[in-house]
Amino acid sequence: MIFEKLANFVMKHAKLIIVVWIIVLLASAYPAMHASEKLSYSTESMGSSTNESIDGMIIISEHFQSQTDSESMQMILVVYDNNADEPTLDTLDDKIVAIAESDKKISTVIPANTYPSESGNKHMRLYAVSYNEDQNADAIADDTKNLRNLVDAAVNETFSGKNVSYDTYVTGTPAIAYDASEAMTKDISRVDPISIFLILVLIGLFFRSFVTSAAPPITIGVAYALVLCALFFLGQVLEIYYVIEMLLIVSMLGAGCDYCIFILSRYREERRRGEDHENACRNAITWAGESVFTSGIAVMIGFGAMMICNFRLVSTMGMGLAIGIVFALLAALTLMSSLLVLLGDKLFWPTGASSEKLEKGYMKKMGALAHRYFEKSTHFSIKHAKAIVIATILFTVPMAYVYVTSDDSYDMIGSMMTGESQEGMIVMTDYAGGGTIMPNYAVIETSESLGHIDYMSLGDNKIGFITWDSDEKVNAVRFELKAITDDVAT
Repeated sequence: MIFEKLANFVMKHAKLIIVVWIIVLLASAYPAMHASEKLSYSTESMGSSTNESIDGMIIISEHFQSQTDSESMQMILVVYDNNADEPTLDTLDDKIVAIAESDKKISTVIPANTYPSESGNKHMRLYAVSYNEDQNADAIADDTKNLRNLVDAAVNETFSGKNVSYDTYVTGTPAIAYDASEAMTKDISRVDPISIFLILVLIGLFFRSFVTSAAPPITIGVAYALVLCALFFLGQVLEIYYVIEMLLIVSMLGAGCDYCIFILSRYREERRRGEDHENACRNAITWAGESVFTSGIAVMIGFGAMMICNFRLVSTMGMGLAIGIVFALLAALTLMSSLLVLLGDKLFWPTGASSEKLEKGYMKKMGALAHRYFEKSTHFSIKHAKAIVIATILFTVPMAYVYVTSDDSYDMIGSMMTGESQEGMIVMTDYAGGGTIMPNYAVIETSESLGHIDYMSLGDNKIGFITWDSDEKVNAVRFELKAITDDVAT
């Protein structure tokens, strides 16, 4: 039997297994710590690879990338009172444009337009930031904090000593990606401690042991580090989206700690039956290991099924979660089992695995309390089974109504927006409309060329202009575009 062989292997090579896990953990430390840098915060490629919008963006990027690549589009918004005079605003333009000289990643900063508020009391000045061609989307997003500091310094200096109230925003796809990354880091820093604390409390109450409560989270923590390492290398060739990082830790802690508890509980049960340490370990790894393996495979199939989805966000999420369960399962079956073999009853301190300490003092009282609780809850459930079922149905019906009548949203930008980029998008929408920074494009691809581009030298630069081959073909395209815009307008 395969699990008997696994039990014999673990019992024979427990020390070696722990050493191997430690070595692999140390080797994975650097990639694991930098895994978040390889995660994608792009909204452009989260969707399906076969839908019309993606096909259109591919065509645009091939022919008009410099004009329409929102991945590298940063926007500076300055909202100010209408009492700002023209010389001050000219100075503001000069200082904002000069940011390109302070930030070597930026090629140009161009004043785009000025928009009044509905009341006319305030105005919004919009600047478009263009980055050098050697800067990829991740580098541009990482530059958001530096750009914001430069903008704040320029605007503060311009309006210093003047009776003008103002606000500044840096927004756009790179800024949204940066804010999403920062928000994710903060969320994880809150979620991780809370999850681990609750698991420690739950396992500690179940086993009434400090050591036992710490063993499963530590075991799964080691596995989590290895998964981050795997994501680091997968991120070199695939787009792994940032949400997977938060989902991984909670799914691995939930499932992985459950697997460890199965093994520990079976060992304790065997010891209480009078089995010695060796037989208890063998039976725990063999029989609990079989249950753990079956459970893990079922969870992996569930997550792995998401990989067949055409929606990239869902498919990569399924892959990442399935990998997490694989490592959690391996850690429970090998690392946790090896610790159990080496530490034995010490892993259950101070109660121990046998029943001797449970028959006196504090442990006896706690055991009696737990026994009374489960006994009373069991009797209550049996006695009031019909009432519990009816109450559950009555509670479920309104919840089901809310679910059925709620509107679904597939707004990836809206779900990612947070912080200054979110505030900036709201301001942009209020003053100029959301399409100013993220417009919809109508793409008409023709089988024949409509014209050609000629270039005219202007100093060191070249300016391109289009010469149409046929007015008839161009007018046909214009007719199609007019039909599209008229349909949208109505």
